[in-house]
Amino acid sequence: MRRVPILRQYSESMCLANNIDLIWLRLFYPYGIGQSSTSLIPSLEKAIINSEPYFNISSGDKVRDFIDVDKLAEFILIIC
Repeated sequence: MRRVPILRQYSESMCLANNIDLIWLRLFYPYGIGQSSTSLIPSLEKAIINSEPYFNISSGDKVRDFIDVDKLAEFILIIC
């Protein structure tokens, strides 16, 4: 059985009851201006700028979807 988060379930039922279209977005790893310089994307960008021969990261067994916060805002505007 698939579990639906309570907020989403409530939102869907309220929108359905009031004939309102609902757009539910799942945001994964947005990054951009103001982000900690020690987080993954800024660290990778720094390594590229400094022409470092390698970049230390986790074992690579995780899959993550990163998106630039400006591109995310653009997509949200298009969808809405």
